[in-house]
Amino acid sequence: MKDRLRQIINYTGLKQTEFAEKLQVQRSNISHFLSGRNKPRVDFIEKLKEVFPEINLEWLIMGTGEMLLSQNVTTVKQNQGNTGKPEKPDHPDDTVEPGDKVPPKDTEVQPPHIIKPPVDSSANEIIIIYSDKTFDTYKKRN
Repeated sequence: MKDRLRQIINYTGLKQTEFAEKLQVQRSNISHFLSGRNKPRVDFIEKLKEVFPEINLEWLIMGTGEMLLSQNVTTVKQNQGNTGKPEKPDHPDDTVEPGDKVPPKDTEVQPPHIIKPPVDSSANEIIIIYSDKTFDTYKKRN
């Protein structure tokens, strides 16, 4: 996860201290995450998602998929302006480009945190998130 966090920081174009300030966390937290000393807690991941909504949390936590969500086609660097925070479009359709698959507005869409694995797959990793916003990761032994 520390390498993926480093990729996010590089993607934003911010220095580690600026990244910490933007997320309103202590600079030492970022340093500890990047060194592997500590793992990010759920509250940090929530802040990251709030400030950088285009980041794919499944990629960050599990390393699967792409770093950026496919429907959010604008990058942080294009939208940063003076604040460094991506601008939210006036209409959700503003982030969709031709060719993107968009469900009809009356169709119920599952929240992104619900992931259904393919029928023929087996779990390689289980993450348990506790009410105090800490988590444990259990990986399959080969």
